[in-house]
Amino acid sequence: TAFLSLPACIEFMEAHNWKEKSKRCHELLLKYGPILCDLAGSKPLAPLTAEFYGQLFSIPIHTEDPIALQQTLFDRFKIEIPVMVQNDKIYLRYSINAFNNENDLDVLKSAMETLINEGIIHRK
Repeated sequence: TAFLSLPACIEFMEAHNWKEKSKRCHELLLKYGPILCDLAGSKPLAPLTAEFYGQLFSIPIHTEDPIALQQTLFDRFKIEIPVMVQNDKIYLRYSINAFNNENDLDVLKSAMETLINEGIIHRK
């Protein structure tokens, strides 16, 4: 099926200027990465450059209950976003796609500010 669907995928991407959409997504990621890391009091896992990032970014965060944080983001702020535990580290991972815009990241930033003020996310 991949062989048969690939031409339709390429045609769709060309018809909808996907290279430009992907570039816009990448620019949003690079713009908000430092803002959200600074807010969380953390640093990116790698330098925020095109060589290391595409459209997905993990913010190191500090919280006692990652599962509760993920549920709070969904229930209170209508943000569906992975909160991942890797060994002793916790990450909030956002990805940008064609359907996202800057407002989505502003909503995430505002939610993080609220949760920091409430002591649910801790700045380190």
